[in-house]
Amino acid sequence: MPVEWATLALVGPLLRLASVVTSLAENARRYRRKCALLQDRVRVIVQHLNDLQRAQCTPDPPAMRDTLECLRQVLVRAQVLLQSCQRKKNAFDFLKARKNTGEFTFLNERITNLMESFHVANRTLIMGLYSDQIFVVVLRMLLQSDAGSQVLQHNRAVVQKCINEFPSDVDNMTPEKMQVLDLIKGILTLGPSSQRQGAAVNHEYEITEVENIAKDIVLKADAMNHKEEIHRVAQLARHVLFFLPNLRFPQLTGHPDTRRYLTKLRLELHAANETIESRPLVCVGAVSVVTITNNFWKEQAKLISGHGNRIEDCLQSLTFVALNQLIRNNP
Repeated sequence: MPVEWATLALVGPLLRLASVVTSLAENARRYRRKCALLQDRVRVIVQHLNDLQRAQCTPDPPAMRDTLECLRQVLVRAQVLLQSCQRKKNAFDFLKARKNTGEFTFLNERITNLMESFHVANRTLIMGLYSDQIFVVVLRMLLQSDAGSQVLQHNRAVVQKCINEFPSDVDNMTPEKMQVLDLIKGILTLGPSSQRQGAAVNHEYEITEVENIAKDIVLKADAMNHKEEIHRVAQLARHVLFFLPNLRFPQLTGHPDTRRYLTKLRLELHAANETIESRPLVCVGAVSVVTITNNFWKEQAKLISGHGNRIEDCLQSLTFVALNQLIRNNP
């Protein structure tokens, strides 16, 4: 796949700008909580840009250039905002308080929208790279099912005859087709039960668990008048559901990074789901109820935002594992 150096050349300056932004957030003397949350969002962007640079590919160079330019504008705006947070408050700062609060909200929304563009673009690229392997993958999934194994067992003689007549020179066969052939031989030799053991079963179980938790998050978010942080986690859960079928492809099933990031993704989705389920404590007295509720929502927003950042980080990592494996097998 050709490398779009003109587009990827924009990544370096963005990384340097993001580094300045995170440093300013680290040393902020006002709006520290909001600065810390913004810093976490920018760190996720940095991770994505590093992955993009290592992958050395873009799904749509013109569109990616536009997205990176929008990202540059957002980072510049974040730099200006954070520079204003380097000094302590004074008597007239209440005049700018509402403007600054609105600016933090705007930047977080813009970052969310830009990351949405990255997720959609990467998913489009993966679908394009996988398009010529769909048949092999579907065949593999059918063979691993009970029904597919039984068909092979019932037609053992015919299948074995075809394998025996198969050309001995398989150097030109792709790794995916070799895996399917080995899978067929394994079923004929050991029976269907052997195919449901070991790492493949654990991998499928992990995918199913992630899928169930992500669906639960989406259902809960749709059923409630949720805040911005919950909306973001629910949208990430939808991206996870779109991406999960890719993890059943042969290149990723046995990849060590797939298992590692998939487990982390499951744990973060589970933690986010539990946080969304929690409710504020109710105390006697109107003042106590308001105070505890406000503190609760602030803490919950911080927790959910953190889970969202880590979910997004795991999803990005899995995406680039998939891209790297596909690019390596599609010269």
